[in-house]
Amino acid sequence: ELIQPQFVAMVDDFYSEILRHAATRQVLQDEQQISRLKKTLLHWLDQFFSGNYDLAYVQARWKVGRRHVMIGLDQSYATAALGRLRMRINAAILAGHKDQPQTTVESQLSVNKLLDLELAIVNAAYQLSFARLMELSAKQQMQQSERLAAIGQMVTGLAHESRNALQRSHACLETLALEIEDRPDAIRLVQRVQNALDHLHTLYEEVRNYAAPIKLDRQAVCLPKLVMRCWHQLEHKWKPLNSKLHLQMSDGLNVDGHWDPMRLEQVLTNLFQNAIDSSGDGGEICCDVR
Repeated sequence: ELIQPQFVAMVDDFYSEILRHAATRQVLQDEQQISRLKKTLLHWLDQFFSGNYDLAYVQARWKVGRRHVMIGLDQSYATAALGRLRMRINAAILAGHKDQPQTTVESQLSVNKLLDLELAIVNAAYQLSFARLMELSAKQQMQQSERLAAIGQMVTGLAHESRNALQRSHACLETLALEIEDRPDAIRLVQRVQNALDHLHTLYEEVRNYAAPIKLDRQAVCLPKLVMRCWHQLEHKWKPLNSKLHLQMSDGLNVDGHWDPMRLEQVLTNLFQNAIDSSGDGGEICCDVR
């Protein structure tokens, strides 16, 4: 009866102390979350003075510590805030029994014993929950590493085995090119397929040499021609959408240079593909070479 009228003021003061720290503000940013937590603390205070300190009471306190771990709240802030709550409760007892020193001492001893018990339960739950969380995280990381290692081995094997298939494909395309050499449009399509196979072979080789340092294969490259080649390789994407490319060159720009055409082609192809996907039907894509 003495403390209950001050519950709301205590809870507000509790969270004003919690939110005074930048680290806790990062965890408790949502006003709705803070409102829910305040209601939980009001219920906590009501239980605290209920006199029914059974197993359910302990389990409810245990959940508080576990919840702190789940939301990422450092336990030191909760401990400091609980100390502030302790001061407010003791001050209320002192003000309510100022003419009864014996009652004041007995009440404060009882309350402090309970608060120490509260803190012990919450801290124990916090430490155990944190240890379990770290154990689970380490186990998940190990499983992820094992999966990545297995995937790496599989892809490396795939890259190795794909060489023969790519070589056979190239041989068939060369034979096909001889049979259709009088059809320029068909020849261009065959050349594009061959370029795609070369690209795929290079990607496989990159996978196999993933752990090795990157080595650039610098060659003389005409940038506008490379840009247009990348664009035409995506004809199957932009033609149905009737997308248009506007290529602009800065005046006086030296468009020839020694670069790695494969790397540049990867970058430009990805950029064009994203642009086509984003611009939709009839999209106009501007490429300004600077």
